[in-house]
Amino acid sequence: MTAIGFIGLGLMGREIAANLCHNQHDVTVWNRSGEACAPLVALGAKTAASPAEIGASCGLIFVCVSDGSAVRHVLLGADGVSMGASTGTLVVDHSTVAPEDALAIAADLAATCGARFIDAPVTGGTPGAKARQLVMFAGGNEADVRIAEPCMRASAQRVEHMGGVGTGQATKMCNQMLALNTFAVVAETIKLAEALGLDAERLPAVVAGGSADSRVLQMAGTPAAQRSDELTASISIQAKDLELLLGVGRDAGVTMPMTAAAAQVARLAKMRGMGGMDASQLIRLYDQSHGSMPSL
Repeated sequence: MTAIGFIGLGLMGREIAANLCHNQHDVTVWNRSGEACAPLVALGAKTAASPAEIGASCGLIFVCVSDGSAVRHVLLGADGVSMGASTGTLVVDHSTVAPEDALAIAADLAATCGARFIDAPVTGGTPGAKARQLVMFAGGNEADVRIAEPCMRASAQRVEHMGGVGTGQATKMCNQMLALNTFAVVAETIKLAEALGLDAERLPAVVAGGSADSRVLQMAGTPAAQRSDELTASISIQAKDLELLLGVGRDAGVTMPMTAAAAQVARLAKMRGMGGMDASQLIRLYDQSHGSMPSL
């Protein structure tokens, strides 16, 4: 399958699509706002008028959109991929959605047009995509994963096949629980360091290699201390994923008080107009709080 389609050119999607172009693949892109396609066209990509056109012309299709409803829309909507795809089509979804949504979309896609489906959410953020160092958690038929893996490896250091459809998203839920709780703790830690008179920008380097070190601290600690305006992943996406996590936990019968607290912090930051800021900038909510965090 040499013709590759890519749907969704947000912060993460555009980097993954660009890596496919850099690897000299024949790539056709579509995005809800067409202006996002221009940088990919400059790298050699073609554009499609609709997801259905990508379904008709591409045997391997990647999707990277905001949530489960957006995945369903671009794959199964009135002008979605399923309107043009066939039994030879393989769809790889890099979005973060609930495991049950992945299962339902896969079943509906197979019933509608016979296309196969892999849920393959990613971790590593846009810096990881730019460096081609993402990790992808794949759920689906193993043979399908191996077919798609060479293209997935254009952006990934590892592709981990976790089992059937839905297991990629289940793994991403665990990943997000660890990462997003840590983002909230990093904000509190940097704020405390400042209050204690430390040079907070030094803290990530000082604790590096010790038991308190983490990838999130190294990514977010210095931007938090600098109140950086650089955007790699927004607080809105962070808040969405935390709410998704809480729903998955409720359905699984798992009590998650730490995640609930992190969701409250992200929710409040979004309500305060910070949704478009980078996830490292949760610290700005603490800047406004004057020693106490209002409850919702």
